[in-house]
Amino acid sequence: MRTADGGDSSVGSRSCGGYALLDPLGEPLGRVERIFSNGDGEPQDVRIRAGLFGNRLVLIPVVDVAVDHEKRTTTFR
Repeated sequence: MRTADGGDSSVGSRSCGGYALLDPLGEPLGRVERIFSNGDGEPQDVRIRAGLFGNRLVLIPVVDVAVDHEKRTTTFR
């Protein structure tokens, strides 16, 4: 995972729970529930709660995730 300034982040998926997930254009998709990693520790999928009341669970495949702790957002690529 990378931080918003491009640096590496050792942040686990638990500390990103509840963050807004933004698409590459900055549009919100839902709230992060969990980030799944592959065997190398790189993000592979993000599970979010989506919909008006957050009652839908959606699994989104990702290549890279950038985390902004100040804005409490994650952005995928």
